[in-house]
Amino acid sequence: MANSISGLKKKYSLEETSVRRLNSEYEVMSLRIDYCLQKAEEEKKSFYDLLVFYGELERFTKQLSEDSRMFLRKDIEVYGPKVVSGSFNKNDKTKLAQILFFNSDYVKDICEGVVKEGCFGYDTWGNESVCLHFDNVVVPVNPLKDNELEARREELREMAGEIKDNHYGIKYIFSVS
Repeated sequence: MANSISGLKKKYSLEETSVRRLNSEYEVMSLRIDYCLQKAEEEKKSFYDLLVFYGELERFTKQLSEDSRMFLRKDIEVYGPKVVSGSFNKNDKTKLAQILFFNSDYVKDICEGVVKEGCFGYDTWGNESVCLHFDNVVVPVNPLKDNELEARREELREMAGEIKDNHYGIKYIFSVS
């Protein structure tokens, strides 16, 4: 993956701060896959469904065409028996992490220089759920230290008000980070 991030760095003339954010995002994706693998094996649930719920798969693939999403789902469902049998290997995990990484809006925003105002964001999942996201947009500053902590609290207050005002019927708020 390092070569892919190096390629993005060259292609978009990214600063080291952006490269660190890309590396962090890839690590988060890798951890999400590990967690979904563990849950699939322990609970004998669909690996794909777990990736949708815990790995935010749909958020990363929403800009793909319906056909591409269907092919991706078939590719991931192929892993189901491999997960149960324990033959899901490092190459499978790397391939899946790269699919999620390169389809991430967050990664595209970093590469295109999109500046995000705050560290928190959210997506609605259906009519009852909201998934919170956290991105350290103040790198290399610690986003939860000193004055930054108060800024994060204010962001959360504003986001809670926005959710309350604009999304009726929300029963669940969760995060996977």
